Amino acid sequence: MPPKDCVRYGGKRIPFLGSMAVGKRQYAILEKIGRGDRQRFWVFDRHAGPRGDFRQILILPADKTTRQHLAVLQRLSHGNPNLPMILECRQAGTEFHLVTTWARGEDLDEYLRRSQASLKTWPSPLEVMKLFRGMAHGLSQLHRHCRVVHGDIRPSNLVFARTPNRLVMIDFGSAWMMEKTVGRAIGDGISEYYAAPEQLQEDGLADFRSDQFSATAVAYELLTGKRPYGGMGGTAGLPKNRANYEPLYKPPSALCPLRREVPRRIWELIDAVVGRGLALDPPNRFQNRSLWLDALEDVYCEVRRKPRYSFWDGLLLRFLGRFVRLDKPGSKSLEA
Repeated sequence: MPPKDCVRYGGKRIPFLGSMAVGKRQYAILEKIGRGDRQRFWVFDRHAGPRGDFRQILILPADKTTRQHLAVLQRLSHGNPNLPMILECRQAGTEFHLVTTWARGEDLDEYLRRSQASLKTWPSPLEVMKLFRGMAHGLSQLHRHCRVVHGDIRPSNLVFARTPNRLVMIDFGSAWMMEKTVGRAIGDGISEYYAAPEQLQEDGLADFRSDQFSATAVAYELLTGKRPYGGMGGTAGLPKNRANYEPLYKPPSALCPLRREVPRRIWELIDAVVGRGLALDPPNRFQNRSLWLDALEDVYCEVRRKPRYSFWDGLLLRFLGRFVRLDKPGSKSLEA
């Protein structure tokens, strides 16, 4: 038996800091992972399944607005693989205690650091765009059905989950309601390099276009291994930085280490959708969810479309096919 201040999972002993009750169930607190007044905890539920399982607990203000939108969030979380599933919600005084599933996978920030050391683990540009597309759909559902701005999309707030591959937003309420984003606390829902320029202003208002910028900044780093605008990200849009750093922007096709794996016709679409999403001025980004998702669908459809070859290209490919197994795992695409 593990000591009382530890839980055992997967053959490992994990120390815990204390316990928290939600309803009639006790959870062992493994780590506090929230910031400011947006408290978030990594916990362990000994009664989940035969051996227990990890969970996440978020503590939110028990006001009328939160109550109205939690019902919508509960429905969304059960049908969207990019959001953690809400398992239980209880009111405790002036707070809501929200229990969600814990996303299994690798912290995207850690994945990026590890992958930069070896291209063998770096995702292909086409895989990145599929991940980006899924994340955009999840964000758009939050905006459309709940009027919720995530407000803090960045690698450390995303988990790269497998089977199927997807990016799961493990903290989806930093700014919470759109109408409250102006009054958020300093540092709440702000990540210096991934936040949109307007979020970094003292009186900045976060909306759908701010999440669009942050999500695109993450996709840009997955494509290139670098943050946009010479590493400055959203800070490039501040008045004191703009003249020096805005000209440093380069399209993903110019920096991607695996650029040769993607045909030029697809790179043109990727560069266009990423460049627009990273516009420093909100009016120059996609102005509504439909335009943004349609642009990403165009990329996805083009990726799935079979390439069109001329008569001579087809003849050459048939000739080479006698000597090269084009469908062999690890083989290079001749089209690229």
